Amino acid sequence: MKLKITTLFLIIAAMSFSACKKDKTEPEPEDQGPEFVQLSEHIKKYRSGLVQVSKYPIDMTRKNSLKNDYFSFDENKFLAEDKANSKDWHIVIRGFNSVAITNNSTVLNAPWTGNGSDVRTSGLLRNFDEVNTVDPAALDFAGPHSTGIGAYSYHDLPYEQVPAYWAKEQYDELGDFTFLKPDPNRTFIIKLNDGRYVKFQYINIYKEDVDKLSPSSEKGFLSFRYFVAKAGSTDVKTK
Repeated sequence: MKLKITTLFLIIAAMSFSACKKDKTEPEPEDQGPEFVQLSEHIKKYRSGLVQVSKYPIDMTRKNSLKNDYFSFDENKFLAEDKANSKDWHIVIRGFNSVAITNNSTVLNAPWTGNGSDVRTSGLLRNFDEVNTVDPAALDFAGPHSTGIGAYSYHDLPYEQVPAYWAKEQYDELGDFTFLKPDPNRTFIIKLNDGRYVKFQYINIYKEDVDKLSPSSEKGFLSFRYFVAKAGSTDVKTK
């Protein structure tokens, strides 16, 4: 009888020790919260810090052909037009949404000319998810394309050699422009006034998805994504 009791005690002790050991070596995973937070109808922020703007509709009925839409990476939203001459925004989607311009005071004849801001951009011929670290030495924040992100049309250099463009213009047999074809292997590093880096991808300007674009695609729906690195950091890994 004593032997059975002793054996039972040893079994219980062994099970308790095993459970304690398991608790120490295999802690329960912490709840990290939802994968993303919906900041507004068309903007969401992921746990990683990545912010995605999807098919944000802009007013295409405005008579002013420039159609400026000012966006702040810090506030994760478009700002009112009365902020044009301030440093509160970082890029402006301009024209018929094919061009993005940084908030740089050297841009001539713009509402923000001379405002003291010095936001710059430099393009990379790489996919957004593959860019994990900013290499300042490999970037050109002083060149002729350092204040804008454009769409390639006719140029003295081949499209493949100019990283300043996010899309390529498409033409029909008569040579007339039809639509823009976004390039997924174009990423931009934007340098803010305080030295922080932003990894940015201009994705689309149409209501239709990229793989369904055609000459009849409806324009005026902005899609882009970005990640703001911490102050003093070159880490822009998002995946």
